[in-house]
Amino acid sequence: MSTTDLEARRAVFSPGLAIWHPRAKPAPYPFENSRRGLEHAARVGANAIDHDYQCSREGILINTHWAHPLRHGFVDPWGEISPAATISDLTVQEIGRLKARRGGYRIRTIGQDLEDAAYLDVAICAEVKVDPRFKEPETFRPARTRADTLGARLVFMHIQNLGGERMGAAILAAAQEAGHPVMLLHRGPIDWRLWGFIDAVKGPPGCTRGAPAHVIRLGTAFTNATRWGASCHDETARRTRAAIDKATRGRP
Repeated sequence: MSTTDLEARRAVFSPGLAIWHPRAKPAPYPFENSRRGLEHAARVGANAIDHDYQCSREGILINTHWAHPLRHGFVDPWGEISPAATISDLTVQEIGRLKARRGGYRIRTIGQDLEDAAYLDVAICAEVKVDPRFKEPETFRPARTRADTLGARLVFMHIQNLGGERMGAAILAAAQEAGHPVMLLHRGPIDWRLWGFIDAVKGPPGCTRGAPAHVIRLGTAFTNATRWGASCHDETARRTRAAIDKATRGRP
């Protein structure tokens, strides 16, 4: 990959991502993974959001956290889908009719998510879960085309130890081959032989000793405060955005 291609891919992080993720536990995932979540992120001052992705039976990226939707708050109005069904068992049409018991949230495709994100100018930091199809660049190519068409900013992320590190590295390598910037959500010492190709690293709170967790959470060099961005929640979103803007002022 040329230096020009690399810089173009990394430009999605500039001038820094203030990535909104709810602080409440258990996290209200149906709200976060919705247009209302995007609107909320923009309202509190964030310019990016943490969204979760599974893969439908057809291989389409689906904006939802849980693999078993009917075990985690969603219902099928037709009563035809088994509670044991996973997102990967279901078609986009079946997934689209599911409805959250609380809030009435619907599960969307990545195309629908990107449309809303582009309109609101909020970057999607897409945390993909575990599915063998995520190891194939072809799974990610339609999202690249859609994001480019809409002018949406899209980053793919994966948790270091989810499904094993080799699986995670293969998933992010596939996303990067499809033209996406990629981010490692690390949970321990990093084996750079597996992860050396990534664009950015986001660590857990306290991964940088002596630094405020709401400011320094993301960067290939942990001593570089806000090189790429930071995680935030309602109480810290505007402060995080201000810290990023200050740290990146005048940076190309």
